Amino acid sequence: MRCAVLSVEMIFCIGNLTMGILYNASNLNVYTLNATAAYIWNCCDGESNVKRIAEDMSQFCQIDLDVALEHVKSTIRQFHDSGLLVSMTRNHET
Repeated sequence: MRCAVLSVEMIFCIGNLTMGILYNASNLNVYTLNATAAYIWNCCDGESNVKRIAEDMSQFCQIDLDVALEHVKSTIRQFHDSGLLVSMTRNHET
Protein backbone atom coordinates (compact mmCIF):
# COMPACT_ATOMS: atom_id res chain seq x y z
CA MET A 1 0.00 0.00 0.00
CA ARG A 2 1.46 3.37 -0.95
CA CYS A 3 0.89 6.29 1.33
CA ALA A 4 -1.42 8.70 -0.35
CA VAL A 5 -0.67 12.08 -1.78
CA LEU A 6 -1.75 14.66 0.75
CA SER A 7 -4.13 17.50 0.13
CA VAL A 8 -1.47 20.09 0.89
CA GLU A 9 -3.67 23.08 0.14
CA MET A 10 -6.14 22.05 2.84
CA ILE A 11 -4.06 20.29 5.49
CA PHE A 12 -1.13 21.66 7.42
CA CYS A 13 1.20 19.89 9.83
CA ILE A 14 2.71 21.82 12.69
CA GLY A 15 5.28 20.19 14.88
CA ASN A 16 8.07 17.67 14.69
CA LEU A 17 8.54 14.00 15.44
CA THR A 18 7.45 14.40 19.07
CA MET A 19 3.94 15.62 18.27
CA GLY A 20 1.88 17.05 15.48
CA ILE A 21 -1.19 19.16 14.92
CA LEU A 22 -3.14 18.87 11.68
CA TYR A 23 -5.72 21.41 10.59
CA ASN A 24 -8.16 20.54 7.83
CA ALA A 25 -9.50 23.84 6.49
CA SER A 26 -12.22 22.11 4.47
CA ASN A 27 -14.09 20.90 7.57
CA LEU A 28 -12.39 23.04 10.26
CA ASN A 29 -11.26 19.97 12.20
CA VAL A 30 -8.06 19.92 14.22
CA TYR A 31 -6.23 16.67 14.93
CA THR A 32 -3.46 16.13 17.46
CA LEU A 33 -0.92 13.41 16.76
CA ASN A 34 1.30 11.51 19.14
CA ALA A 35 4.93 10.90 18.20
CA THR A 36 4.18 7.70 16.26
CA ALA A 37 1.32 9.22 14.27
CA ALA A 38 3.39 12.36 13.54
CA TYR A 39 6.23 10.19 12.25
CA ILE A 40 3.86 8.21 10.03
CA TRP A 41 2.19 11.41 8.80
CA ASN A 42 5.55 12.85 7.78
CA CYS A 43 6.30 9.64 5.85
CA CYS A 44 3.06 9.88 3.84
CA ASP A 45 4.69 11.66 0.94
CA GLY A 46 3.26 9.68 -1.96
CA GLU A 47 6.59 7.89 -2.38
CA SER A 48 6.94 5.79 0.78
CA ASN A 49 5.02 2.57 1.16
CA VAL A 50 3.57 1.03 4.30
CA LYS A 51 6.18 -1.72 4.48
CA ARG A 52 9.10 0.72 4.25
CA ILE A 53 7.59 3.03 6.89
CA ALA A 54 7.06 0.02 9.19
CA GLU A 55 10.62 -1.21 8.63
CA ASP A 56 12.05 2.20 9.52
CA MET A 57 9.76 2.51 12.54
CA SER A 58 10.65 -1.03 13.68
CA GLN A 59 14.37 -0.22 13.64
CA PHE A 60 14.02 3.22 15.22
CA CYS A 61 11.64 2.13 18.00
CA GLN A 62 13.24 -1.30 18.40
CA ILE A 63 9.91 -3.13 18.05
CA ASP A 64 8.92 -6.20 16.08
CA LEU A 65 8.25 -5.55 12.38
CA ASP A 66 4.78 -7.12 12.59
CA VAL A 67 3.84 -4.80 15.45
CA ALA A 68 5.15 -1.77 13.55
CA LEU A 69 3.28 -2.84 10.42
CA GLU A 70 -0.02 -3.06 12.30
CA HIS A 71 0.56 0.40 13.85
CA VAL A 72 1.33 1.92 10.45
CA LYS A 73 -1.68 0.30 8.74
CA SER A 74 -4.03 1.33 11.55
CA THR A 75 -2.76 4.91 11.63
CA ILE A 76 -2.97 5.36 7.85
CA ARG A 77 -6.48 3.89 7.91
CA GLN A 78 -7.44 6.48 10.56
CA PHE A 79 -5.93 9.29 8.49
CA HIS A 80 -7.87 8.08 5.45
CA ASP A 81 -11.14 7.63 7.37
CA SER A 82 -10.78 11.16 8.79
CA GLY A 83 -10.41 12.60 5.30
CA LEU A 84 -6.77 13.57 5.82
CA LEU A 85 -5.47 11.48 2.91
CA VAL A 86 -6.80 12.11 -0.57
CA SER A 87 -6.24 8.66 -2.06
CA MET A 88 -4.67 5.32 -1.30
CA THR A 89 -3.63 2.36 -3.37
CA ARG A 90 -4.52 -1.02 -1.96
CA ASN A 91 -1.45 -3.02 -2.97
CA HIS A 92 0.02 -4.10 0.38
CA GLU A 93 3.29 -5.27 -1.20
CA THR A 94 4.41 -1.93 -2.64
